[in-house]
Amino acid sequence: MSTQTSSELTKRVLTALFGVSLLLVLLFWGGYWGVCLFTFVISMGMLLEFTTMAFQMDDAIQKRWTVVSLGVIFYFRFVLFHAEPMELITQTFLGLFVVFLILARTKRDQVHLNLHTKECVYSFFGFFYCVLLPSYFVQIRPLENGVAWIAFFFLVVWAGDSGAFFVGRKWGRTLLYPVVSPKKSVEGLLGGLTASALVGVGFGYFALSQYSLASLLFASVLISAVSAVGDLCESLIKRGFAVKDSGSILPGHGGFLDRFDGVVFSLPIMYAWLKWLP
Repeated sequence: MSTQTSSELTKRVLTALFGVSLLLVLLFWGGYWGVCLFTFVISMGMLLEFTTMAFQMDDAIQKRWTVVSLGVIFYFRFVLFHAEPMELITQTFLGLFVVFLILARTKRDQVHLNLHTKECVYSFFGFFYCVLLPSYFVQIRPLENGVAWIAFFFLVVWAGDSGAFFVGRKWGRTLLYPVVSPKKSVEGLLGGLTASALVGVGFGYFALSQYSLASLLFASVLISAVSAVGDLCESLIKRGFAVKDSGSILPGHGGFLDRFDGVVFSLPIMYAWLKWLP
């Protein structure tokens, strides 16, 4: 192993340990408000990174802070007043459209107007991706065994990430989807699914013993598989915007989008599965 590779791995592990420690504090001692704070921070971090990639015109700062401000309003109303998420998304959609319509007055030619319109569409996508999807954390927390399920969820996703990373690095030969992610392998995916299954069933056996092992196994593999798809989807976004990492705030991991892409993608699946449980 080269010195550079070893250094990057050390950064990755240390950042992960710090993040897990912070999450445990917020999850077990912060209660509902701790989960709300955690969700808000990762959501705003993702939104800032996405809008930095997506907005390239001379009014990028105005657009970025408009979208982020609407994100703050979304969480303020969602957490404090328990407004319906889809109602908030609909109102945000209308608000963003009006802002972009006003800003369109400054576009003096068709080329700039076309790019401005594309950035308008990007803003809708980014808000849905970076604000609505993470909000499922707040909806899972009050459910029965909410704390245990959030812990289960993170353990499954992170076990899948780690399993895919180490197995892929050691035995990866068959490329999974090189057009968007040239380093991911089928062997890594299988290693990740296996690690998620083992960790999910092991944790669930002790912390969620009222549920069958078959049910825990199914949830573990499903969440891990959807998380892997979410990782590929974020890679597609980065490819489209021609960037390697969405940010650099998390040493060894890149940015918030790089770290939480699979997490937020699989969250709605986790929530739906919990609602279907008897």
